[in-house]
Amino acid sequence: MFKKTLATIIVATASIASPAVFAAETPTSTVPQAAQDAITGVGSTATGMIDLAWPVIALVVGGFLAIKMFKKVASKV
Repeated sequence: MFKKTLATIIVATASIASPAVFAAETPTSTVPQAAQDAITGVGSTATGMIDLAWPVIALVVGGFLAIKMFKKVASKV
């Protein structure tokens, strides 16, 4: 009973929300240029931060692996 009711609610929500989602799509020409520039700036800043984070991530993972290997070798001695 609950599954049938849940399925009905999902179908009803999808049929109501689908036209609203398609109607919300607007061409990029209606978005102000300042907003487009801001979004592009945020994206490039995020990309730069991610690029800076990769070496740190590699060092941390490498450090954990080195500690784990050292513990394994040290326990056998």
